[in-house]
Amino acid sequence: MALKELQVRYASIRDRDYKLTGGAGLYLLDRPNGAKFWRF
Repeated sequence: MALKELQVRYASIRDRDYKLTGGAGLYLLDRPNGAKFWRF
């Protein structure tokens, strides 16, 4: 399932790192400080 722009933009800040999967090995790593990184 592909991530939508609003899912990425409004991803909530949590106490530890977490991933939002985008499919085909691509995911968004969301950090507690608010940084977001695309990883493959």
